[in-house]
Formats: sequence, structure tokens, C-alpha cells
Amino acid sequence: GMSRCALVVVLMISAVLLCVSSEGLDDFEKLRDAYEEEPEEVTLHVDELKDWIGEDPEKSRRDELHAVGMCWQSEMARCVNDCSNSTLSIEILQEICASYCQADVTWTCTKLNLDYGGTEVFKFAGRWPFRRVLCFTEFGSVLFCIFSVFMHMYWLFEYITATDKVTHKNNGTEEAYPYRFLWITTQIIWMITFMCATAFHTVDIRITEYLDYFTATLSTLFGLWACLIRIFEVRRSSVMWLLATPLVGFYGFHLMRMIGIRFGYGYNMRMTISLIVIQAALWIIWGLLNFRKLPHVKWMLVGHILLFVFAPLEVIDRPPLLGLFDTHAFWHFSINIIFGVWNRFYIKDSLHYRASQ
Repeated sequence: GMSRCALVVVLMISAVLLCVSSEGLDDFEKLRDAYEEEPEEVTLHVDELKDWIGEDPEKSRRDELHAVGMCWQSEMARCVNDCSNSTLSIEILQEICASYCQADVTWTCTKLNLDYGGTEVFKFAGRWPFRRVLCFTEFGSVLFCIFSVFMHMYWLFEYITATDKVTHKNNGTEEAYPYRFLWITTQIIWMITFMCATAFHTVDIRITEYLDYFTATLSTLFGLWACLIRIFEVRRSSVMWLLATPLVGFYGFHLMRMIGIRFGYGYNMRMTISLIVIQAALWIIWGLLNFRKLPHVKWMLVGHILLFVFAPLEVIDRPPLLGLFDTHAFWHFSINIIFGVWNRFYIKDSLHYRASQ
């Protein structure tokens, strides 16, 4: 009965996700044309910009934006042209060079504007200005992503060590806690996700962007699958695979749309939020229904409270502090607090299940 309920739930979830993902497919050609529109060519050199900015200390925001915009486009054209004319014959190296151009030019023009009396920090090509440190474009996010990788290694070791002695019963022939593999795999997938995020925040090129976005979606979908298996207490491997089938199909559709049709940032954000909200709702309902029987679910509920507390860091869009730490970087740091609490739930759930047998 529980397996059938789980299958019905996952089919309903897949239907909702497909409805969300199909939104706007009819006009994707128009969106793609707008996305690929070439910027207007300008020929203002950065040295000329210094004189232009210094002439009028009472310049308006429109003038300020126009000046920084001309600086950005002009210097980007020169920098990217230097990349094309260099000895970098491999395409990916030229792409890396162009990415560093964007980061350096955005930071240079912004700092120049502020040094000469400007009052506002502007985004260009959808990005805030960051101060590049060595090869790291977004140093704050890289720092906290690397920290997250090591923290997940620690939590994985902690979980395996804490649950190793209660893994089997009946002389090791029968597994006492059937969901141990879920939490081990979850930690491994999140480690890979943060490794890919580290690469993306180091240099923003097509391959690192794909790895960052798609591993994040994979980890969220796997978390949803693990959630369904645990709360419905699915133990048969055939039913587990049956539950995974529509989610795998949706993931394939998601990749096809993002790569083959249009890399939609807004769509990807809506999809990720939908997955997290669905998963959180299932966990919270299950936790409240089982709070008396399973006291350790308080760790899971606290984890979700922390998730909702820190979630604004992911959606708030503000210029980076000191050119290094934006709200997204602090989100990467806060995730470690959330996962630390969740790991307590993983361990307590494993030990409680064994004791109840």
C-alpha cells in the first residue's frame, strides 16, 4: 500500500514539474533571439572615460550608467580581441580568456566609476563586478564551496563510522537499516555538486556552467527520490527503480530543454525552487505526523527551519562585499550549517531504526 502511494505521489510530482517546465516553450524562438542580441559597438577607451567622468561631479544615474556601459563594451571588445589574436589555439582556452576579460573589465570600469565620484554599482551581462583573486573569479564562493566539499567528506566519514556497527543483523546476512545507501549516496552527490560549483565560480565558461547547474538539479532530484523512499518506507529495489523512472525521465527532459532549446536561468530557478518546496513539504508533513513515534525527526525539522531562514541569501541580489563576498557566497557557507543538522538526523534515524528492530 505504501509503495502504491509513493508511486502515485511521484507521478503527481512529475506532472507538476512538467507543467512548470513547459511554460514558455511556444515563444522560445523570440526569447533566444533576444538572448543572443549583439550589443551596440562603442569606441570609448578607459583613459577617455576618466576625463569624461571627472568633468561632471553632479552627473545623473543615467549618465553614470551610460559611462560605465561604454567603458565595459569598449574594453570588452579590446580584451576579447586580444584573446582571439593570442596563441591560444584551443577553443576552451579562448573561452576561459574571454571569461576572465568579462570579470576584469567589469571590476575595472566599476572601480573607476566609484573612484571618480560614482555612487552606484551596476550589473553587466547579468553579473556583479567581482575582484578576481589569482584564477578565482568569485573568490568568496570558491572558498566556501571548497569548505563544503571537505565538510561533506567529514560528514560522510562520521555517518559511516557511527552506523557501521549497526548496519547488519543476523550475522551480517540481513541489512538492519535499508536506507543507509541513500544517505551515503546523498553525501557523495553533494560533494560532486560542490566540486562543480567550485569550478564554475573559478571561471564561468559553458562547460563549468553546465556542470554547476545540472549537478545541482541532480542532487535535488536525488534528494526528492530519497525522501519518497524513506517516508513511504519503500524496501523493495524494484519499487525504488519504479519511483526513479519518472524522475530520471524528467531530468532528461530538463537537460534537453536547457541544452537543446534555451539555457533559461529563470526557468531553472523556478524548477529548483519547485523541487525544494515539494521535498520540504513531504519531509515536514511526515515529520509532524511521526514526531511522537520518532523523536529524532526534530533534527530534520530544525534543518528545514534553517533552510527557510537562509534561503533569502540565494534570491537576494546585492553587490559583493569588498568585491569578494556576495549573498550567494554566504548561501554556500550557510548550507554547511543546514547539512550539519541533517547529518544528525541521518545518524539518529539509522540508530533508532536498528534499536526498534
